[in-house]
Amino acid sequence: MMVGNGVTNWTVDTNPSAFEMSYWHSLIDKELYMAAHDNNCSLDILVPPENEMCDKINDEFNELFNNNLNIYDIFGECYKP
Repeated sequence: MMVGNGVTNWTVDTNPSAFEMSYWHSLIDKELYMAAHDNNCSLDILVPPENEMCDKINDEFNELFNNNLNIYDIFGECYKP
C-alpha cells in the first residue's frame, strides 16, 4: 500500500503522533513532554485543549513547527521563501 499523506485518523495521526515523534527525536525537551502527559493533554487538533496548561503546551509545541522545522525532513535544513 502506498500512502502519499500518512494521515488516516485525525485524532491519532496529527498532533498526538507528531508530539511523540518530536520527543523521541529530541525536538522537544523532557519537561514539555512530561507536562503534556502529567496533565493528560490529548493534543487532538479537533478537540479544544482540556485546560489552560494543555493550551500552553499545545502553543509551545506548535511554535516548533511554525519556525525552522522542515516537517518532511526533520534533520534537514528548512528553506523559507
